[in-house]
Amino acid sequence: VTTKLNRSHLVHGRDALMLPCLGRSEIDLQAAGPQAITVEDSMSMVHLSVGMNPPASPQLMSEPAIVARLAHATLPASRTPWLALVEDYDRIRDRIARVVPGFEDFNARVRAPGGFHLYHPASERRFATADGKASFHAHALDDPAVGDATLLRLTTMRSHDQYNTTIYGLDDRYRGVRGHRRVCFISRGDLARLGFAAGEYVDITSVWHDGERTAANFLLVEYDIPAGCIASYFPETNALVPLDSYAERARTPTSKSIEVRLSRAGMPAVAESAARPAGDAAIDELVPRLLQLLADEEGVPLQRATKRLGLSTSELHRLLASLGDDPRYDGLDLVVARRDGERTLLWLTDKGRALCGRT
Repeated sequence: VTTKLNRSHLVHGRDALMLPCLGRSEIDLQAAGPQAITVEDSMSMVHLSVGMNPPASPQLMSEPAIVARLAHATLPASRTPWLALVEDYDRIRDRIARVVPGFEDFNARVRAPGGFHLYHPASERRFATADGKASFHAHALDDPAVGDATLLRLTTMRSHDQYNTTIYGLDDRYRGVRGHRRVCFISRGDLARLGFAAGEYVDITSVWHDGERTAANFLLVEYDIPAGCIASYFPETNALVPLDSYAERARTPTSKSIEVRLSRAGMPAVAESAARPAGDAAIDELVPRLLQLLADEEGVPLQRATKRLGLSTSELHRLLASLGDDPRYDGLDLVVARRDGERTLLWLTDKGRALCGRT
């Protein structure tokens, strides 16, 4: 169920069943009238989202309508009134309010200006355990290198410029990578032990009882990662995950623990300096630029700040978390965001003004 095509719909697996649905910007008309879906933003604010544009096609259905019709057609003995629920999304929210903690009086609270903040106890160091503390459990893993020193454990992950399997760019500010996605993060010790160098290209081959699978041409990037472990992005490495390798209870693919070995690829190496993370220099440069922007102009709209700094909205939100007054993020109390109708404006706090010489 998707609003638009992306690469993972087309290249993974032999067949793909795609059900196009309405996007958030399109009008969602059901039996009770135009509908609003509920979304949670990166600051844990839950609010309504209403489409304003005519649907791209009269044949498009909303995601709730598709799910409800599938359920109605395939679960004839179900006591859930699937089709009635999708006639008015308030009915869905009423049911959520009955069973999900934190969503009490859902329909009323979500219609307040700005919505409501979804409470996360762990963000305030509160844990619903017997001793009131977080519980951590370490599970032993089989060492893939036992009997074969060339074997490594691969974990797959997302980059910064990626949402699920949708890729928006080739940079990863989290790990200092620029212009690459086919990269393999590996420790300095493993580079030396296996006879490789940062900047070389390798093929990654997974080892399983049913055979081997290979993904070709990955740039080795030296990284602070435990010995015996490597990391790379998905979906480029999805082909390495064996079909019958999955969690014992959840039955999710073992994409975080794949036994692999590396071999040299035919591509020429790049400069070693280009295969090292760039670090936090970019972030260090952004902080004074944002503070100067707010010192020069009071009440800067959020969208204008993203354009001036060359950031996405989510990147700016993360920067604001460190510069705000939220103790959950060890905020510095230099910048505050305030709602002004439909806009969010950014201001320096008194502390921020003093720092910038604007008293």
